[in-house]
Amino acid sequence: MDQDEALDYDRLKEAILAKYNINKETYQLNFRGAEVKEEESPKELYVRLRDLYHRWVQPQKHTKEEIGEMIIMEQFLCLVSPDLQVWIKERNPVLAAEAASVADIFVAAQRKTQQWTYGQWRAGKESSRLQRQPPPPKGSSAPAKRFSSDREFVGDRVVLPSITLLGPTLLVQ
Repeated sequence: MDQDEALDYDRLKEAILAKYNINKETYQLNFRGAEVKEEESPKELYVRLRDLYHRWVQPQKHTKEEIGEMIIMEQFLCLVSPDLQVWIKERNPVLAAEAASVADIFVAAQRKTQQWTYGQWRAGKESSRLQRQPPPPKGSSAPAKRFSSDREFVGDRVVLPSITLLGPTLLVQ
């Protein structure tokens, strides 16, 4: 990014979000994995959840039908196997019905090439993204990262390196 582009706040913000792969899914994971912080009041928790919800769903940009479709898609992806989740996401379906059609193609292909039973497309309890991991005992080390990238996944939460999100502003430390 050249110096002129760096002076344009919107372009700078877009570049930072892209660099750290911060997108709607990041906010969705943080929303679903939120926990009450030490010394956080109920009002502060509400404000934080509301902010994450608005960054994830962006209700000002979508109709209630589109928001419903987004929630159905999220739940659908939570209930299918990790391999099928990847397959679906790679094809970028807009509607949950499209995701289901793509999933049927994947399942049919798997049954032709492997000894798959029809039920194998379902996620087991151990692969559910929404299943909560118990916190580590006090004084022990944090759980291992699940993926390696610019983002860190600890349990079900996304930890972003050196970024603090405050209201509508993005601050880089």
